[in-house]
Amino acid sequence: MRNANAVGDNINAIRFDLGLSQDQLAKRVGVRQTTVSSWECGTSLPSKPNIKRMMKEFGLTYDELVSKKNGYAAKAFNKRLSRSKTLRPLPEDAASTPVLGHIAAGEPSEMVESTDSFFIPRQLLQEHPRAFYLAVRGNSMNRTLPDGCLALIDPDERDVNESDAFAVQVGDSEATVKRIRKTGNGIELVPDSTDPSYVPLIFVNGKSAQSVVVLGKVVWMTAPFDYRA
Repeated sequence: MRNANAVGDNINAIRFDLGLSQDQLAKRVGVRQTTVSSWECGTSLPSKPNIKRMMKEFGLTYDELVSKKNGYAAKAFNKRLSRSKTLRPLPEDAASTPVLGHIAAGEPSEMVESTDSFFIPRQLLQEHPRAFYLAVRGNSMNRTLPDGCLALIDPDERDVNESDAFAVQVGDSEATVKRIRKTGNGIELVPDSTDPSYVPLIFVNGKSAQSVVVLGKVVWMTAPFDYRA
């Protein structure tokens, strides 16, 4: 079964690297701009004929279009991260901390494990000694955490408030980053996006099928060397 968020991330990354607008990509594939938008937002999936058209038009493999772990978005991010570590020497006042995986700034999605690391100011590491990075994917938090950035998560800071962003796990394996709003009978995971299609995810105590666990607070963010907003 194809993951709509993974497909959307891959199409967005492909379009970004090719320098195409949604309308330009749509014309090359033979669909409407609104269709491409719905793919990238994860609200719909491309049909098999459209998958084949994109594979042929852009010289892509099936996995590059539909896979989360081996998709185009993951490869593009890892390439940027690799370049940043090669081209950017570690500053004297910096240390490194692990990038534990990718996390969605969109609908909750499976957190993908990673073995990378990235630099962190030593003072910040002293203040948050158990902190780790999660690579943000998607645009639901793009006002503060743009797609492709690294969010530094402190697992020792889990006291929920509405002004900070938190990494949360939804169910057994799903993860996302959102602001958290407490309600009278549950919580809402609130986006912070320029895209109005992102809406709060509502969880009602005793009625929601999935549990929500706070992994930690976002205490800092940075981006790979050649990150482009």
